[in-house]
Amino acid sequence: MEDKILTNQIDDQIKKAKKNGVSATKFLTPTQLIEAKSYISYNKYDKEIEIIDDGGYIGAERKRLIFINKDWGDFERSSLFTPICIEHRKQDVIGHRDILGALMNIGIERNTIGDIETKNIRPTLVCLPEVSQYILENIRKIGNIGVVVKIITIEELGTRIEELKEELVITSSMRIDCLVAEIYKISRNQASDFIQQGKIIHNHKLVIKQDELVKEGDIITLRGSGKIKILSIEGITKKDRIKLKIGRYI
Repeated sequence: MEDKILTNQIDDQIKKAKKNGVSATKFLTPTQLIEAKSYISYNKYDKEIEIIDDGGYIGAERKRLIFINKDWGDFERSSLFTPICIEHRKQDVIGHRDILGALMNIGIERNTIGDIETKNIRPTLVCLPEVSQYILENIRKIGNIGVVVKIITIEELGTRIEELKEELVITSSMRIDCLVAEIYKISRNQASDFIQQGKIIHNHKLVIKQDELVKEGDIITLRGSGKIKILSIEGITKKDRIKLKIGRYI
């Protein structure tokens, strides 16, 4: 069902771009981007229309697919993105989940919001222009913290910084089922069941084989239990098990 909604959205945006010059999807997850690009390539849409992805931030994770009729010239990024900063007292701490929760509480849909960055001097986010005014008018507090929400320029967004909590994990193998069991503290049988249920994603693709191998830099997601990144292989223990440094996305 979700795949059909995505492909219908792409078909609609292709038609709009041909007619109006430029069109774009809402913000897509990395997994959706991979699926969308595969569909575009299969249908050879990229031969008819120029297609780029952009999420506002340098290194953005959530992005919009932008469809451009080559006969219509360039477009303004500011027409597709509204960057927002959140100002608060220096002694207050506001996290990614706090901001996302506040947005969901006022009825904002997740696909109208791109990445949320909380590691820079002040939290920022990027959204669709059509929801920006509603956010400005309705976000006065995040949790119990008073905030001031302002529109900024795309250039002020800068680079997206990954929010990771580092941990050390010991595993017997770099197989996806072994790693998922160790990282999420479940049994190998549970990990295998989750693979069969389509709940495990490796580098933004659904895992279908439990012996799929993982390497440094790879990203693993167990739906409902969070996302991690394999940062480095730290060595081998005396019992020939692998020491890994991972980062949990906060």
